[in-house]
Amino acid sequence: MLGSLEDWKVGKSARLKGGFMFNKISLAVLAVLFFSSVCIAEDDAVAKAKEIKTRSENYMGKELKDYTATILTKASMMGMDFETTSKVAQKNNPGGKNYTKTEMSMRGFSQTTLLNKDGMYIIKGDEAQKMGFINELVGNMDMSKMMDKVAGEMKLDSEEKTYDDMPCYLIRQNGENLRKIMMETQEKISKGIKEKNKPAMDMSKLEGMLPDHYTYYIGKKNYFLYVVNSYNKNDELITSVMYKDIKINIGLKDDYFNLPVGVKVKEAASIDGTIKNMKESLKEKEKVK
Repeated sequence: MLGSLEDWKVGKSARLKGGFMFNKISLAVLAVLFFSSVCIAEDDAVAKAKEIKTRSENYMGKELKDYTATILTKASMMGMDFETTSKVAQKNNPGGKNYTKTEMSMRGFSQTTLLNKDGMYIIKGDEAQKMGFINELVGNMDMSKMMDKVAGEMKLDSEEKTYDDMPCYLIRQNGENLRKIMMETQEKISKGIKEKNKPAMDMSKLEGMLPDHYTYYIGKKNYFLYVVNSYNKNDELITSVMYKDIKINIGLKDDYFNLPVGVKVKEAASIDGTIKNMKESLKEKEKVK
């Protein structure tokens, strides 16, 4: 029996409805598969970025024996452009404190920041301010947890990049967490200083100028961090930090990081003491003029 015309019409209607439902289900399944693949790719990009950044930090801070480089920093803010050239040296000490020396110059101003076995110094001319409070401040912070919070905002970009003809990973990082951390750190510092010195440490006016996001150029061959760029919310470049003339494992000795001979050391156990020392130094220099 082939059935009546009405039976055929009912069957056709059911088939059409069934086909329509099948198409809807198929589209839904395809949509789920598509968005799942996007999410997986997104998760992979985040995980890969964190892995690459961690490898870079290990390479720069542990695996390298030492290095020297020239750092070119360009900044654009408040309608003004700045360019700073620094000479940096670092010696990594397994199981101990890494030594660093940064000699910075900008528009006639120059100073050296030194970190050695005795602590951290800021050297200008024949005078060195020993930043005794820095060790206590850093020691009270859980840097690994702080960096984990920041690292969660990273993503590996699929775009191919090179720096000085070297293939690099391009990592993009949202700056919101880092901005919060910087403000929280500033707040911790401000709590321990005198009211009259708090305006000098106030960063609230600068909060709106802090970067919205960053990009990192990390070498694919050696995981050296070559470039760090920061951008505002309009994706305009604020700062660009580029490593040039890099020399790796050249056999730097500990005494390379000693204080220069004849430098007078002023030590302060607090930020208040450091501010006081700096003010006194400026007064002395004004008297000499």
